[in-house]
Amino acid sequence: MLISTSQFQGQQQSCITIAYNALCKKTKKIAQAIFGYFARILVFQLGAMDSKGSVCVIGCFETGKPVYRKDKVIDPTRLNEGKKFLEKWKEEGGEDVKATGQTKNTIHTMSFKASTFFKKFEGLKAERTTCTFNGEKRNCLLPPEATDKETKNTEDFEKALQKFGVSFKTVKINDIECKAALLPETNRELEKTEEEPICILHTHSPGRSMCMDRKVIWLHLAAGYDITVWDPRGTEGSVGRATEKGIYLDAEAVYQQVKNKYAAQNIYLSGFCQGAAINAHLFKAHIDERVNFVAHNTFSSMKALFEHQGYCGLGKLTAKYGLEALKDSDDTDAIQDGFDTQEKFKNIKEKKSRTNKVILIDTDKDYFVPEKSTEVLESSLKDKVESIKRITNVHGPTEKKSAHALPPYENEATWAEYVKHLTYIAK
Repeated sequence: MLISTSQFQGQQQSCITIAYNALCKKTKKIAQAIFGYFARILVFQLGAMDSKGSVCVIGCFETGKPVYRKDKVIDPTRLNEGKKFLEKWKEEGGEDVKATGQTKNTIHTMSFKASTFFKKFEGLKAERTTCTFNGEKRNCLLPPEATDKETKNTEDFEKALQKFGVSFKTVKINDIECKAALLPETNRELEKTEEEPICILHTHSPGRSMCMDRKVIWLHLAAGYDITVWDPRGTEGSVGRATEKGIYLDAEAVYQQVKNKYAAQNIYLSGFCQGAAINAHLFKAHIDERVNFVAHNTFSSMKALFEHQGYCGLGKLTAKYGLEALKDSDDTDAIQDGFDTQEKFKNIKEKKSRTNKVILIDTDKDYFVPEKSTEVLESSLKDKVESIKRITNVHGPTEKKSAHALPPYENEATWAEYVKHLTYIAK
């Protein structure tokens, strides 16, 4: 059967269109595979870094240059030493938790009580007292030799401080100069920590383990706050394949464990960088229980972070093609949104009378996260809670760590402002 020229051209065009669409579909799948690989490494890091190429990917996004990151992400020997050290200080009877879901993954947690913390130092014959430092009255720990020259606990005391990242300062007690470990400023009466318990549920970024957060643990315990830390699935001792939904389930399991011991209004969901994005899921889910939210150097969404980062446009391509690789295919609860804190906050029902405390801390010169990320989150929470406290940490020119990587509460001025808002609320 003969066909006309126009019919032939139409069939030819149809074949070209089919071939083009097939090629586009195949290209998209390849792009999703490549940039999904990038996304999983960048987001889950320790939970996804199972190849040598992963450290190169991290290097490209951290420096903006095609470099190979030579140093180990985590030194396993030091990590194990840190873990053993913290095991000695954690709350007696503290147990790991089982995440919900079919796999029942074991999530490694550690809980610490301020009262136990001080009792352990008393066991080392260290004395908690007041002193004068730079003309101001402060709390401090006197080393054993200052109270008992014959004690054998001096070495253990100094090792403990070293592991917590604390150094001695020259202070005055009764006008006599001596060496002591300064305790961080606090608005707490340290003797009341058991009567009026406040718990910090701290969630770290997946590029580290909770055993590396010893300074964070010290600061809160020494200021009279209990603290629980944990590792999401795929990190250190926690089991399971890292996915967005999976990590939310892990966080929920840890929160429920903490809520068994503390009233929700005295729990502060504290998160650094992506840790805050994980805690945003908990905050949205439990906001009407009066739980509180603290974010340090975080971003508004993973998409915004990717678009802001990356060598030669890698970030924008990862944002476009890689986010799906973060998700659990079994998303029956539809809780996955690409770690989009802004969207979560927007979807919280307006209710100005909520008394939940929200503390948003950012650092000037933090070029890792998009500019004005904190302003975006603050705007998203408008009319959702009674008040929001903004704190900007000033990154000193002599700081060795980057403005993003250095926890802002290690700055004494930032810490002093932060703890003003950590208050006990009776039921």
